[in-house]
Amino acid sequence: IIILHAFIIFYFLKNISDNEKKLSQLLFDFMFNDFDNNLREMGFGDIAVNKKMKVFITAFYGRIANYSQGVDQIHNNKGDEILNKAILNNIYKGKKINLNYINFFKDYIIRNLKFFNSRKVKKNIDDRFRFIDFPTEDQIKWKTMSLYQLILWEVKLK
Repeated sequence: IIILHAFIIFYFLKNISDNEKKLSQLLFDFMFNDFDNNLREMGFGDIAVNKKMKVFITAFYGRIANYSQGVDQIHNNKGDEILNKAILNNIYKGKKINLNYINFFKDYIIRNLKFFNSRKVKKNIDDRFRFIDFPTEDQIKWKTMSLYQLILWEVKLK
């Protein structure tokens, strides 16, 4: 879920002016320094941290590439298969799940990108890239699960 939100910001930042391009690198550096610090606080030594960070960075770039290709496919009106597959693999670990759950995250990604793109870079920064709220239970088209159950049970966040 962290990478999904980071992707939304990075995707927005890829189309900004050259003067603002350093924001992407600053965000990347901050995020991975925080991952590194957290691993060290958990008791991992230098060698283990380095190995884990390589895995994190590889996974990060792979996910960002998959999400980007999926959003590009949607923007080019060529379907949504790539983004659906990226969500299925990255959030649900390839489990067989209801398409409505994938659509939930796909809509969330697209709505946030539209939201960020409707505003100036400075406004997004001043607001610390505040994401739009998850929809309420009443706004969800499918009523078989509450939003809480959907996120915690299917994504299995702890």
